[in-house]
Amino acid sequence: MISDIIAGIDHVTGNSNDIVRVNLSFGCECSSPAHDAAINNGVRKGVVFVETSVNDEKDVSSFSSAQSPNVMP
Repeated sequence: MISDIIAGIDHVTGNSNDIVRVNLSFGCECSSPAHDAAINNGVRKGVVFVETSVNDEKDVSSFSSAQSPNVMP
């Protein structure tokens, strides 16, 4: 569920002194403003997010989190 993913991102953000990089690969064909906000909050705390959801050869440019300019492809 997207709420579980957001909770995980929030956990990383809350522990940004110890966690600085996160690899994301959800396979979620979705767009979530709450998910994108969680990513942006993490980035503001210095966390680097890397998205690897291109495994299915789909255009993920409209999916969360790949659509965020704050996420490295």
